[in-house]
Formats: sequence, C-alpha cells, structure tokens
Amino acid sequence: ILADINTVVNSYTIGGLRALSALGAAGGGASSGLPDRAKDLAAQADRVTHAINTLVTLTRGGGGGGGGGGEGSPAALYADGYDVRKSEPLPHSSWHAQVFPAAFGLVPESRWQTTLDFMRKKGMVGSVYAAFWALRAAYNMDSDHGVLALQLMTSCSENSWCHMLNVGATTVMEAWTRKEKPNLSWSHPWASAPASAVVWGLFGIEATSPAFETFTCKPQPGNLTSASITVPTLRGAIAASFAVAPNASRFALALDLPAGTMATVCLPKLGLAGLDLLVDGAQRRGYGMRDYVCLSGVGSGSTPREIVRGVGK
Repeated sequence: ILADINTVVNSYTIGGLRALSALGAAGGGASSGLPDRAKDLAAQADRVTHAINTLVTLTRGGGGGGGGGGEGSPAALYADGYDVRKSEPLPHSSWHAQVFPAAFGLVPESRWQTTLDFMRKKGMVGSVYAAFWALRAAYNMDSDHGVLALQLMTSCSENSWCHMLNVGATTVMEAWTRKEKPNLSWSHPWASAPASAVVWGLFGIEATSPAFETFTCKPQPGNLTSASITVPTLRGAIAASFAVAPNASRFALALDLPAGTMATVCLPKLGLAGLDLLVDGAQRRGYGMRDYVCLSGVGSGSTPREIVRGVGK
C-alpha cells in the first residue's frame, strides 16, 4: 500500500544513510570533513529510525488496524506506511513492511519474537529478490538461532529454491514459477540468496575490516547438528565447521583462519551459566551478546582452532 510515508522506502533510506556514514567514517581524517559528515548521517538515520518505530506501528497486523504499537511494544508490527493527512499509520501490516525494517536493523529486540512469528506464519510470500532481504531479516533477529532462516531456505513450497529444482532448474530462476513470469530466465543471479546467506547468516562469517583482516564468525545453525564451509578471501580461505551435541549440550566450532587474520567468535549460550569458552582446550572468558558468548582476538595457527561452548565430547 502506497502512502505519504512508506515503511519499505524509509527502511532503504535508513540503510543507505548508515552505509554512507560507514564510508565517511573510513574515508579520511578530520581535515577531510568526512568524520563529521559521517556523524551527521548516522544521526539522521537514528532520527528516521525513531520516527518509524514510534509512528508507523500497529498493535496487531494483517489488516484491520489496531492503533499505535509504540517503539518497545512486544506485540507491535509495522504498518505499511503513515497517512499524514489523518496523522495515523495505515491500518495494514504487510510481509514487506516487516521484512525490510528487520533486514536493515530497525526492529527493537523487544519486538523480534512478534516479527519472527509473523514471518513464519506468512512464509516466503515475496519475490526471489525480496527473499534475500527475508533471510537477512531472519538472521538479524538472532534470538531463534537461525531456525526460521533455515526453514525458508529448505522449504519445498511453491516459492522456494527446492521447487526450482523440482521443475528441472539447474541454476536459480528469475522468478519462483513460470506462472509468476512466463518469460523468466533460468539463470538469474538475483535469485541466489542462499549462496551468500549460508556464509554471513548460517555461519555468521562477515568481514569487519578490509580483505577480512578481521572478521566475525557467529553460527546460527537452526536445527542442524553439523555443517562445514570454505569461504575464499583475499587473504586465503576461511574454513569453518561445527558440531552440535544431542540436546544442545555442547557446541564445537573448528575454525581455520588465514595467516595474519583475527576473528571474533560468538557461540550460542546453550542455556548455560557463565561466559566461558574453551579455545584449544584452554578456558577463556568471553562476553555476552544477547543469547551468545563472544570472544575477540582469535588468531590463526598452524592447525584449525577449536572453540567450544558446553561440556562433554
């Protein structure tokens, strides 16, 4: 639904402002004026985020109104937009109006569960392009440890990559079905969202400085008990694998880092007290980040590093 103020458009705006702010902060010294401009852009993004989270929310979604939800209300969903003439949000909450704010990091943590539940109920109702943002949204709200994202990637519903395989595709298609787009391409990279989501989502491998000199590794396994991956970078390959013990009593990550790189590793807390991890058998004190225990400064070695949360073998 189009309106004077549109939730999806403003989500992109906030994402663009934050990206420009990051570029400005990295682009030059104080004499260039870029750091000050970066602060202004970040402040502008914060103001728009606050406006969206306070004005364009409803206490229930899927049509029919419900009144303002408020920034911290756990039951709130985003309205599709804001009617300036009536000074109120539109009385409808679409799938897109939840996915794009979540993908760009707008959703307060108090509202993650409501948003995840909404996305789970709707399934993959967006296009192959929007699917990239749906996976980004699901992994950003990391309280479910990647369960929804893995469900979306492995579903065999009509709007799924499994369905593409079932109709004979050997590479990803331009649209989910011929019914949706009769003249679709059978080799269209904008439909390849899982290829990148497995890297930055399921394994949580993302660069935090140029050329992966530093990076994060925060696996969100969903219901997987094991997985492995090799990620090429300019500094060499990052090889990672994890194994989850029965009843999620132990999470073991093997991480082979390129020489001269440094990782911040985050593993699920597993419901255990304390913030300790074992690194190559030695106990290390980490720090908490929501439902994860993180450890910075994990460097490369002659063999893969083993980082473990939990007990037993």
